[in-house]
Amino acid sequence: MFHSMATSTLFAKELHAQIFSNITVSDHSFVWNIVNYLVSHNFDVLSIFERFHSLQLLSQNTIRILMEYKIHEGQSRTPALKLLCVMLNFIPYDNCHLLEEILEDWLIGNHLNISPTDLCFVLCALTKIMQTKRRCDCTQSELDNYRQMHYLTSQAFFEQVFPIVCVNYAITLLAVYSDLINEDVAWDRLGCTQFEETLVTKLNEVYGCSLQHHTYLLRDVAYLGDLIILRKVKLSDNAFSVLRKIATAAEHTKEFTDYLKTHSEIWNTCLLLYIKACFINTQLSEVCVQNLEYILSTKLIEEYSKLQLVYALYDICSTHFQYYDPLVPFLFECLNDTNAYIRFICSKIIMRLINEEQLRLMDGNYFIFMSLLADAKDIVSQNVETFIKESYIKKNYQTVAGQYVACLVHYNFCYTHPVVSLSKNDCNILKSKNYSSSDRHEIYYCLYQYLPDNTKLNVLNVISTEILGRILNGTLPHSPETMRILEDALSTILYMVPKSSIPTVGEGTSFYDDEVKYIHNHLMIPLPKSQEYRHKEKNSTLKSLCKLLLQIFYSKLKEDPKVCQNILFTIAVLRNTFELNIRHIISEDTELKDLFESLKKFYQKHRQQFQYLALSIGPNNWLKSVGKEDVVFYWQNMPDFTYIPPCKILRGGNLQ
Repeated sequence: MFHSMATSTLFAKELHAQIFSNITVSDHSFVWNIVNYLVSHNFDVLSIFERFHSLQLLSQNTIRILMEYKIHEGQSRTPALKLLCVMLNFIPYDNCHLLEEILEDWLIGNHLNISPTDLCFVLCALTKIMQTKRRCDCTQSELDNYRQMHYLTSQAFFEQVFPIVCVNYAITLLAVYSDLINEDVAWDRLGCTQFEETLVTKLNEVYGCSLQHHTYLLRDVAYLGDLIILRKVKLSDNAFSVLRKIATAAEHTKEFTDYLKTHSEIWNTCLLLYIKACFINTQLSEVCVQNLEYILSTKLIEEYSKLQLVYALYDICSTHFQYYDPLVPFLFECLNDTNAYIRFICSKIIMRLINEEQLRLMDGNYFIFMSLLADAKDIVSQNVETFIKESYIKKNYQTVAGQYVACLVHYNFCYTHPVVSLSKNDCNILKSKNYSSSDRHEIYYCLYQYLPDNTKLNVLNVISTEILGRILNGTLPHSPETMRILEDALSTILYMVPKSSIPTVGEGTSFYDDEVKYIHNHLMIPLPKSQEYRHKEKNSTLKSLCKLLLQIFYSKLKEDPKVCQNILFTIAVLRNTFELNIRHIISEDTELKDLFESLKKFYQKHRQQFQYLALSIGPNNWLKSVGKEDVVFYWQNMPDFTYIPPCKILRGGNLQ
């Protein structure tokens, strides 16, 4: 998410100064907004702090100030705790008694005003410090203190006192304490057994369609689920049997299916526990994948739960399988989802699989993915463009070039091209979106501009053959779809020219009058030998384009003012940019020379086609109307979106 300059020493020092310059004991004027922004769930902050560390910009003194002062001040507590958690990844710090005091006050009910989020950070920071300690280095007094903290924390855990968002942090801390004091090693199994006693009763109520409120079930599921993932404990056969019945949607009765649809939160909660129970066992995971595939394909879940199941499939495939076949169809299906955050996350997973060479973009999936370049949400389209520019195009430029004409065809819903085809199912998926002219150019321009120069010429050569040539000889019918394809092909030809060099055309014939006059008076003049432009590849492409454009211009399509104006405008732009090349080509090609010489007479005969502006190509027609990106995009589009971020099932959600 950083600019490429982020790796520079200057950038790192400037950013470090912005964050740390005013963090002092006595200074209360520091604006913590930058910390809240940087140290967030959606920002990879570790890389820049690693850079700080390599430049020796981080210090124990800053940790001391954060620990002794800032985390105790109401205004600065949350960002200070965030900053503390990040810095402890790089700077060793031994003194944790102030964090233990905060936790102990909360555990014994001293009414410490601390939010669940801040409690997560306290548990996380304390865990990071405790993980650096060794039993052999601890005094008896310290071990007694850790024993007391373990007891208080475990009691609160068994009584389910911790807020749900804090459970995995509490489990991690308990494991560290238990290892350090070398006692109570079975606390996790004890907790699992205790929670199962009430859970089985509640699951039976679910299966009997009698449980009405998911909150009655939620805490048991949260505590058990995190124990399963983090401590590898297993549910009893009895508990798992009931849970499996609830999760196996293919075996549900109509009555039970209706109950789950009207109690979606209960259904989602049970599914989450089932996924975690299966996750630690490869054999169970295979059955779990089948159930998730069925649930996703039959759309038996609420919109916001879809992403959780996609994450689950991704994590299971990553951990247990060597392939992602079960996941891929749903990833691409989600790219058409109405929820922008689902599109965003699924596109990120697809990018990762492509980079890891676990997935190739082929057939309809290629066009579905590339259509995100025109997504209504900037955060989606810009991420895809960055991926194409920085990663995909380097290894797959031949694929992009080879599919370019197919893009012109498919995004215009044309099914009559002789050599470009797509399966009926993929066609139907593409047709679920309506691609405006500006949408299509968002896609085309990105795919074209990052190609190597020689490959761009290859694309234009294929456009000459498969679009312009077929329109001219009639093998591509002159339908409305074909006319849109022609417009898009002409726009692609204009990509050869910088946008700033493309003229603006107003009403009337003056622009075309001047252009035809210039061509007649100047283009036929041979170049001096010293000025001949012998760029073989470019000249070959320009010759083919100019010939076909003029031939189409003189064809029966001359009756369409839009076609006439679009083609003559394209010829004018090419002439203005590559005049010397074209003059050189004309001097060697009599057919092209004859076509240009016929232009003046033909234009004068059909000049009425240019009286009223019908031009539909050029930069003014490529502009996309984009609303301002909403800064709270995530929260508006995905309630509880941090519930299971990618690989969180495996990681248990510990803060970095």
